[in-house]
Amino acid sequence: MKIFFYAAFKEFLGNFCLGLGIFSLFFFFGESSHLLEIALLVAGSDLAVFMHSLKYLYWDYWLSVCPFVMPMALLRGRAVTISRLQEDNELLALESLGINIAKHVFAFAAIIGLMLTSALVPIAHQAAPSARFNLKRFAYEGRNTSKNFKIEPRTWFDLGNFQIFAEEVQGNNLKNVTIYSSRSDEGGGEKPQEYPYKVVGSSAVYHTETLPFDQSVQGKDSVNLRLLINVFNGNLSYPDPEKPGSATICKFAKYENYMPLDPFTAWKAGIRELKTKQLKNQAKTSPESRMEIESRKTIVISPLALAFTCVLVMLKLGRRSKGYGFGLALAMLSFYWTIMVLTASLERPWLANPVFLALGFLLSWLMGRGINFRKYKI
Repeated sequence: MKIFFYAAFKEFLGNFCLGLGIFSLFFFFGESSHLLEIALLVAGSDLAVFMHSLKYLYWDYWLSVCPFVMPMALLRGRAVTISRLQEDNELLALESLGINIAKHVFAFAAIIGLMLTSALVPIAHQAAPSARFNLKRFAYEGRNTSKNFKIEPRTWFDLGNFQIFAEEVQGNNLKNVTIYSSRSDEGGGEKPQEYPYKVVGSSAVYHTETLPFDQSVQGKDSVNLRLLINVFNGNLSYPDPEKPGSATICKFAKYENYMPLDPFTAWKAGIRELKTKQLKNQAKTSPESRMEIESRKTIVISPLALAFTCVLVMLKLGRRSKGYGFGLALAMLSFYWTIMVLTASLERPWLANPVFLALGFLLSWLMGRGINFRKYKI
């Protein structure tokens, strides 16, 4: 039956690839705004870095959802393929030659299911967790002020109680700098100042500093930063408390100015970002790790359960259009993910595939007994 397998595979491949595109876009639409935000945080105004970051983020995000997209695309491809073969009477023509159609259709479903299951093993256990790890690291580093802090030329930079302006910027070097402040920094180790002041200098150098945890007001789950600006050859002016309306002006060769920056949260890999090999080391003491491993195994085997259930139901339905097959695939997917959620809530995710397959057999049996559809020998 090489002709049958060739025709079925050709039809299935196109529908499967289309399903990959449709369901991938479905996931992308939900996360596009988040991915764009992360890319903008990292790239700033650099378009080349932004496009490269976006490409990197979308690829990793697709890898992270690939274990869910591939079974969905498989079910759509199987349902539409069988519907098309039935709509064009190709299965009926083969049956008229005395060929056991059900046997060949199930064999084809088993081959496709095994192929996708084999492909999902490295993806679900290694590639997808690594992709989630990279996305999380990228997101946190994008919010890491110490790595992404940048002063733009001829632009007022607002830090709450501090405003900074520089005519020229070359890396960390500033020229013609102006700094306004209502008070000195909080938590930077300097004595608070009661009055606002203004600093004007011909040049300056700045960098960020990480405060020790014992100076952090946010606790050990966050990292506090401060900005140190050394201003050279300028003037410091502040209101004279004894003469209202007048200011005291001091010249200096070097002036150190500390400014607090917003803290960023320290991060670590969660359970979903760890590879299965790493989770196995924690499985003996961590129920969450065991649950995650079982969930990944369930996703890996899902193509077989979805393929067989789809064939069981589609053969009993008889001749239907491709649109009907697509609608049935969506209904079966909704039912399958509902079962996945229920079994996961019971801490038995491995039950999802057997339950779905058993319900498929039951539905097929009821359709064969209670509805007068064209019969296949199964």
